[in-house]
Amino acid sequence: MLRRTFNHCRLLSKLNVTLSIATLLVCLAHATADSVSDLPGRCPTKAEAAAVLNATKYLYERKANAWANLIRLIDKAGKIRVGTDDDTYFAQETKNGDTPYAYTLPTEPTLARPFGPQFPVAIVLAPKWFDTSLRSRASLLVHEAGHWKAYLVKGLSDEYDGYKAQYDANPLIGLDQSDSLPYFCMLDGVAENVVKRAPEYGKKPDVADYIAGR
Repeated sequence: MLRRTFNHCRLLSKLNVTLSIATLLVCLAHATADSVSDLPGRCPTKAEAAAVLNATKYLYERKANAWANLIRLIDKAGKIRVGTDDDTYFAQETKNGDTPYAYTLPTEPTLARPFGPQFPVAIVLAPKWFDTSLRSRASLLVHEAGHWKAYLVKGLSDEYDGYKAQYDANPLIGLDQSDSLPYFCMLDGVAENVVKRAPEYGKKPDVADYIAGR
């Protein structure tokens, strides 16, 4: 069923048809068949779950409905998790001097299909995600949802997908310099990962100013 769903999504992509929320519902239903015991991290506490819900509500308030709908579906499926102290990804990113907020975990390649497709398993939030502003949390969720959608449509994802989704949604979300690090992380991610494939993003005023000031 996973392979059939992937092929259907890929066909829509090739035909240049916008992936509808109905199709995402179908893809999500098949891509969320994993056992909860196999998921990374832990279940959110009541307060953490409320923070996720509030960030999703903010997206609805700002009319970013497509992203809010997808995030709500992922959340209702129990696929938004919180990283634990032994999370190797967060530990490595911190060791590298980065500030990790979240990541989207895909399925592992298999011997039969070493090059994919991969499917999204869970979004894992770092403790630092909860320390950011409301619109930062919403923006960071859109970043991860960008990865999630790319895995469903293409069977793979990289930082291009996350940062492009996050930046494209920002006119609605309103992330700016007052949000500090999450805002500058977004600009840095666009400069490093999006501009290479989509050079027109380098001409966006905020991105151009960031690149010029590095």
